[in-house]
Amino acid sequence: MIRRIFVDSVSEIDYANFGVHFSENNNYRHTGGGSAGTTKQKRFEVSAFVESAQINEDATKISRAEFPNEKETVLSFNQVVKANIVIIDRETGYFVGSHNGEIRTINTGSRSDKWVK
Repeated sequence: MIRRIFVDSVSEIDYANFGVHFSENNNYRHTGGGSAGTTKQKRFEVSAFVESAQINEDATKISRAEFPNEKETVLSFNQVVKANIVIIDRETGYFVGSHNGEIRTINTGSRSDKWVK
């Protein structure tokens, strides 16, 4: 599963509240805006690849019914998971930092749409 967020600065990445909305489609990029770091006009693209996590089954069913093209999987809140992190500078096209592709512990936190319970 993958979650992509977009930020103006690498320092804005909140690994302690990364978000619960992931997709099984590694090529999917959210086209909307919003407060969860999904605005594509931001400079850096941060991808978190997660292999195993607890899933919020009810929220996943709702999301897939309403937005089937996203192939979204909603993870449980405040869950600590291992993620492979990749950061790309969208202006240069280059990877950022010496730790790209590293496995890092993130927390899904509570960053989510209001309808997810």
